[in-house]
Amino acid sequence: APFQAGQEGLSAAGARAARNELLVFIDDDIWLDNHFVTGLQKYAKSDVAAICGRILIPTERVPYARVQDDRAVLINGFIGRLKRCLGGIMAFQKAAFDRVKGFDEMFGIGAQYGGAEDIDIVLRLCHKGYKALYGPAMIGYHTREAGDDIREYLAKIYLYGQGEGAVREDRQGHVDV
Repeated sequence: APFQAGQEGLSAAGARAARNELLVFIDDDIWLDNHFVTGLQKYAKSDVAAICGRILIPTERVPYARVQDDRAVLINGFIGRLKRCLGGIMAFQKAAFDRVKGFDEMFGIGAQYGGAEDIDIVLRLCHKGYKALYGPAMIGYHTREAGDDIREYLAKIYLYGQGEGAVREDRQGHVDV
């Protein structure tokens, strides 16, 4: 049965309607640090096509993902660096985003593969010769999900893994994963 496009379909519609040179995507369960715009401006002035922001757990001020430290890192196809890119906060030069046709609607919440839309688009940008950056000064906050029902949490992690596996399978041979 055909799948129904989820969040990525909505993001694509927003990107098509956008008239600015810079696109910023923020998940609905992320809230931004007071200095987010300053961080965005710091990295948007450079020659990168994609910027992945840092997500912190507000009560502890620790990264949501362990690999998201406080060092700016140029992202390439290596999986260790890609893990810094979480889809909760991402910014793109519109021209580059359009060139790779934006988020692949096969990936992300509500899609065939329930995750990995973030690493998929970064890999496709790298394949086209664009630069991507993990920018830790672009900060957003997300609550810890440990209190969630364990079955829901495991289902979510499974979908993320399924998406990542599909990205690796689909992009293998195109970029160094």
